[in-house]
Amino acid sequence: MNIPSNHKPERLRLTVLEPEHLPVLGQFSLPEHQRRFTSLPDEALKKLGNPPTEDKLPVVLLAADKPVAFFILDRGERIARYTPNQSAVLLRALSVDHKEQGRGYGQAAMRLLPEFIRSRLPGVNEVALAVNARNEHARHVYIRAGYRDRGYRVMGVQGIQHILHLDLALH
Repeated sequence: MNIPSNHKPERLRLTVLEPEHLPVLGQFSLPEHQRRFTSLPDEALKKLGNPPTEDKLPVVLLAADKPVAFFILDRGERIARYTPNQSAVLLRALSVDHKEQGRGYGQAAMRLLPEFIRSRLPGVNEVALAVNARNEHARHVYIRAGYRDRGYRVMGVQGIQHILHLDLALH
């Protein structure tokens, strides 16, 4: 696994959201130019309801046991808009706390994701996600992590979205 050299692999891990993560997640911030493309963890969690279900699984990247990134794995009916694969999961609402950006955490989360899904969501064989056409940085992170652009586009609230896919059999 290619985790940036400034990270020790044993100190980075993905985990399902736990109540003790909420205070740190509540302090996440993003610059305005990133906020138009994603939700802060608090906003995303409010939309999930309480408690979250296996169909909408909140995930946290921990660095030395501190939350540094957050996203949701969605197996609900929304996935059909992004892929015909009924064994896929939709990755949504990825955010890396602004104070932690530039350290490779987004890339590390994407590299750890296949094994996390295999252990937590057996039967899932693909990850799909939508990335805004204007969000080149995020698109680059996903492509470097092995996601493929099959040319499928959808119109989102903030404009055209590129739909990217990760085939878990290849990772």
